[in-house]
Amino acid sequence: MKKVGFVLTCCLTWFTTLAQINPDSIRASVERRNMNFPQEKIYLHLDKPYYAPGDTVWFKAYLMDAVAHLSDTVSKRIYVDLFRKDRGTLVQGLVLKNKGGFSNGDIVLSDSLPEGLYEIRAFTNWMRNFPDEYFFHKEVFVRNRDVRHDQYGQQEMALEDQVADLQFFAEGGNLIGGLPNRVAFKAVNKYGRGVVIKAQIISDHGDTVATIQSQHRGMGSFIFTPNVGAKYFSKVDKSVTATHFDLPEVLSNGYTFFVDNLSSKDFIKIIIRLKTATKDRPILIGHQRGRVIFAVQSPTEEDSFYFSLRKSDIPTDGVMHLTLFDAIGNPQCERLIYHDMKAPLHLSLSSGRSEYKAREEVKISIALRDAQGNPVQGNVSLSVTDVNQVMSDSNGENILSYLQLTSDIQNIGTAPLHEIKGIIEEPFYYFDKSNRNAPIYLDVLLMSQGWRRFLWKDVLNTHNKESEPQYSIETGITLQGMAVLPNGKVAPKPIGVSLFYHPEAGTTEYLKTNTDASGKFIFNQIEVNGDMDVMVQGVKEKGGRYVLLTADRWKRPVFAPGDYEIDPFLFDREKRNQFIRSQQHYAQMDANLRRGKVTMLEEVVIKGEPIVDRRRLYYSGLNPTKIVVNELDCGSALTIFQMIQAQVAGVQVDYRSGTGTVVLIRGKAPAYLLDGFEVEIEVINTIRPCSVESIEIVKHPSAMLNATGVISILTKAGNPNYDGPLEPARGVIVANIQGYHVPKEFYCPKYTMSKADSLQNLIPDFRSTIYWNPSIETDKQGNAQVNFRNSGEQTSMRVSVEGISQQGKPLYATYTYKVN
Repeated sequence: MKKVGFVLTCCLTWFTTLAQINPDSIRASVERRNMNFPQEKIYLHLDKPYYAPGDTVWFKAYLMDAVAHLSDTVSKRIYVDLFRKDRGTLVQGLVLKNKGGFSNGDIVLSDSLPEGLYEIRAFTNWMRNFPDEYFFHKEVFVRNRDVRHDQYGQQEMALEDQVADLQFFAEGGNLIGGLPNRVAFKAVNKYGRGVVIKAQIISDHGDTVATIQSQHRGMGSFIFTPNVGAKYFSKVDKSVTATHFDLPEVLSNGYTFFVDNLSSKDFIKIIIRLKTATKDRPILIGHQRGRVIFAVQSPTEEDSFYFSLRKSDIPTDGVMHLTLFDAIGNPQCERLIYHDMKAPLHLSLSSGRSEYKAREEVKISIALRDAQGNPVQGNVSLSVTDVNQVMSDSNGENILSYLQLTSDIQNIGTAPLHEIKGIIEEPFYYFDKSNRNAPIYLDVLLMSQGWRRFLWKDVLNTHNKESEPQYSIETGITLQGMAVLPNGKVAPKPIGVSLFYHPEAGTTEYLKTNTDASGKFIFNQIEVNGDMDVMVQGVKEKGGRYVLLTADRWKRPVFAPGDYEIDPFLFDREKRNQFIRSQQHYAQMDANLRRGKVTMLEEVVIKGEPIVDRRRLYYSGLNPTKIVVNELDCGSALTIFQMIQAQVAGVQVDYRSGTGTVVLIRGKAPAYLLDGFEVEIEVINTIRPCSVESIEIVKHPSAMLNATGVISILTKAGNPNYDGPLEPARGVIVANIQGYHVPKEFYCPKYTMSKADSLQNLIPDFRSTIYWNPSIETDKQGNAQVNFRNSGEQTSMRVSVEGISQQGKPLYATYTYKVN
């Protein structure tokens, strides 16, 4: 068998072909796809891995481009949703404002929140153009503090060790008869977690062709040469669903991959074998997160090829996709490998001491350096938790494992049982340099996990024009709707549409746009915090105001409940039992304190002034005269001013030809408000009397409006508590928009060590999250520092820091100290 070998360097020689597809055309297709459909990633750093009802989920969002992981400043809105996973119901949804690629927020869990598995997911509007796997997903378990019994019984523990599914993955994709094939496998339990197995591979003729044994988390690999036409299965003793699991079908013709990413520190070796009716010159493409690293075609037609890729030509760490195409552009094999540049940034944490006293101040120093010791600037978030209350997994998910691994390979946690490939257990295990076998196990993991950020048939589709994105990049809060003629038809000429809103108390912002040819209007870059009512006004050409306005309501993507079973504890049994004992301890302390009527230290809620109706903001504190509109009054009135005429002393209403209605309060023109928005008198004239709930008249000067009096029209539609029927508004509507979430400030008790404050220090304090800081930046020297105080417990504290450098490198470090 002849072999052809050559080395790929940074200056690749491109081989051309008369076929429709060649290396340059594939590279151009990928680059065009990246330009037209750039991808984003989001990661959330949570203060702890699980919660109890009544807790607050503190988190920081990192938004970046999916290729270089540089901070994304284009999409301004980040959506964060908390779902109850078994029902798919939305518990809470937030909108965060992206500030240079970063944002932070908090989700307060209700005291009555049911125990169970929840999911936090984060996304932008642009990310909705891609599959749901592109969103950030994080499973969060909410467990009641009352843990007098362990719901995770012996029967469930036994199921942890039983095989529910065993899947086989031929390297590259297919088993080809008569050729050596390397096959990866993964055995999982009913929760999708790896199970230790030993099994036999048996042919349909009863011959045992291989004995397999898992190496790590139920995964392993073996090599064998299948026979054409034969069928193979595995025989497993420890199984809950079956004792036989089939291997993939053996094909008589095709291609095989053999990739060696481990034996050489300088090269990646790739062997390709063909068993086809005709000779072929296959094309090999390597890309990392959609960025093409190399694209090359075999120079000759042979039945075996050898490629060697220099590792130094790969610019970044992370998962790399190797795809083999035949000469006409059909993908035949695909393989994932991991490239480690072995030049990580070093994030170090220190406090100068290993032990502290309860309630004593702690100073944590943060230093960020590159491999040569030079300072690096970065943006990080920091969490401090009590290790006796928060059971952490040192090999669990963090920003490093998510950006470099998990977000780029498939994680089918929501698939039915027969489709389970298994979750990526302990993803940080593969990045811990103390795990000597991590590169070997990572290579097997990548053979058993397959996922693509795009489908090649879409990328290489040169005949059909790419579809336009369905969802836009949001550069701010948007409001869109329709403005049409009273008969529902689109106006022949654009309708001017204005938007009024109050970004802050006593201020009004004004935006203006025109409808398009279909009658649609859109306002971009609205800057408001929290839910807010805004007023939209439409004006036809030549000032006519009789138009019908409607505003669209933004709908969050629907989350479908899963039909799978989830292991409620993701930790080993020893840690789980230790956690249960500690939780029983704190639950008993809580009960004793409440029986003794001791006031516990709770989160401080700052109370402000009573919230007033926003529609009355401009004359809050003044004493208006109120006219309540009933059906009899409004039914006989042609205009709103007819309902005011002769009803309030000092208010004069005159109808003058040529100038229209003139209203005076004590001889001077007043200011006009429509549901809290200042408008001209012409707008009031367009409002139907029966759409009004009440009219409030202030006969005193208003400094905020610079007027001697105020006439405030409060409509039924503008009352958030009104649930009666509403007639279509003409010329003006009040719409509600969800503004940006305003994060709370993490509360830290201000303890002192003086005797004068000893009474305060007697108040019990056993918070699980001691400190949370989402906004820390290292300076030009690569340094930062934070200060906080311990709780009142004698325990150990775990400091966890996650973040990203200015160059797009993920950062992660932990530190522990004792509290006596």
